[in-house]
Amino acid sequence: MLVLKLLISLALRKFTKYLDHSHIGGATPPTWYCRPLRMAYFDTMSIKRLVITAVILGLYAGAAQMFVARLDVATATQCRTHDWPDAKHANMMDFCISYGYPTK
Repeated sequence: MLVLKLLISLALRKFTKYLDHSHIGGATPPTWYCRPLRMAYFDTMSIKRLVITAVILGLYAGAAQMFVARLDVATATQCRTHDWPDAKHANMMDFCISYGYPTK
């Protein structure tokens, strides 16, 4: 951000030679040029946008929560029915026991 401000100030300095108003009686430069360099002005979010954003974020959060709940139910079912290859029986039993899923 500092580099951007420096580049803008250098560009404005080069531009000031074209704003020499001595030939029109020493008039002041335009007000847009006299403002100090600062961050761009952004309008604040309206209530309508705030509500829409909150609803959208709530829908995404609800979808993520539903996905995790379904994954948990599927894992519990798999642990209860021992639905895995025989070669991985010991690993899966350790997983089910360590995370508290019923195995029978």
